[in-house]
Amino acid sequence: MVRPHPYRPRRGDIVMFRTADDPPLRFVKRVIGLPGEAMAIEGGMVSINGQPLDEPYTTRNADWSMAATNVPSHKVFVLPDNRDLPQELYVQGFVAVRLIQARLVGHWRWR
Repeated sequence: MVRPHPYRPRRGDIVMFRTADDPPLRFVKRVIGLPGEAMAIEGGMVSINGQPLDEPYTTRNADWSMAATNVPSHKVFVLPDNRDLPQELYVQGFVAVRLIQARLVGHWRWR
């Protein structure tokens, strides 16, 4: 039996992940922060290891900030592309890599 290669997340990947709930919920979000990176959000702008992150795919919420934090090992930090909503209305945060079930391989933006 051939085992699939374990998924190694990359920044910008769009992934589907499940929650640890029973029954699990599933979400589709973009990988922003990788294990071991320091990240922060100030006025809607994401910075990774002190460098601003170019995100041409997103809308930004100017009211949202997050104190600098390190992404734990074996986890990624995910955010939605549409960030015009108040932050409490969408799922974001740390996700264990083992909970990622799929990576989107193609998409387009509705205009």
